[in-house]
Amino acid sequence: MRPVSRRLVFRMNVQASSTWQPGGDEDISIPSEETELSMEIYGIGTAVPEHAFSPQKTESIHAEMICRDRREMRLVRAMLRHSQVANRFCCVSPDLAYEWFAEGAEPSSSPGPTTQERMDLYAEHAGGLAESAARRALAATTTSANEITHLVTVSC
Repeated sequence: MRPVSRRLVFRMNVQASSTWQPGGDEDISIPSEETELSMEIYGIGTAVPEHAFSPQKTESIHAEMICRDRREMRLVRAMLRHSQVANRFCCVSPDLAYEWFAEGAEPSSSPGPTTQERMDLYAEHAGGLAESAARRALAATTTSANEITHLVTVSC
């Protein structure tokens, strides 16, 4: 893969004498002239959790666990259709998702995992996914890991 090179030009409309003083301890001068930076993307790697949910499965889960009536189901269907997401991925299996939903409970009445439990699940799975994506990005280039200066990540 040939590196993609982009030239970024930042225009700063700040007077040359302006300074920023975080906490008043240090001065950082902000240049007023055009500053040119170069950037190259050497590799892109992605990783998704192991459990894939088709739009139909996603709709089914929402209908059973979240939507309380036909109106809410229509809204969920519209949201899913307009999102144009082919498959959704999750680190939680459908079986575990159903375990969170109390048997016989009305939709939206079972709170599922707490925020802390969700964060614990994220912490358990995010590192492995990040490593996998980083390895894929490195495999797409001849650049060695110690030459990488910046890493851009996205998680949702």
